[in-house]
Amino acid sequence: MEQQTKQKVDALIICGDFQAIRNQSDLQCMAVPSKYRQLGQFHQYYIGKKVAPVLTLVIGGNHEASNYMWELYHGGWLAPNIYYLGGANCVRLNGVRIAGCSGIFKAHDYHLGHYEKIPYDNSSLRSVYHKEFTITAMWKHLLRKSHSSGRI
Repeated sequence: MEQQTKQKVDALIICGDFQAIRNQSDLQCMAVPSKYRQLGQFHQYYIGKKVAPVLTLVIGGNHEASNYMWELYHGGWLAPNIYYLGGANCVRLNGVRIAGCSGIFKAHDYHLGHYEKIPYDNSSLRSVYHKEFTITAMWKHLLRKSHSSGRI
């Protein structure tokens, strides 16, 4: 793309279903049919064999290794050059404010808070990525113009 447009790409933003799967254990924490549980290539980035060629910002979806995403609830580096925004977060990149809110909305789980714990059962494997009211509160704070969690 950079060669075609002659413009530098500052970042790639992934909006859901990035599937940061480090190992076989992570596969058991994904809400997907078993035929789709595959290790993929992310583990090579996680252990440093590969490095993303451009800064990659990840907003979680509903087909993630929920155990790993939960470890970085407030955001953090999934691998070198791959940053997860967490449940709800905001960063500045070259003067541009980028915000994300991970997961999906399900009304029946919204007021329950997060009660899930590992090992997930069939129900909590899905509810762990459902939005809940504290995420909404965090998101409202992120909408304030002056707020940003940090620079990348």
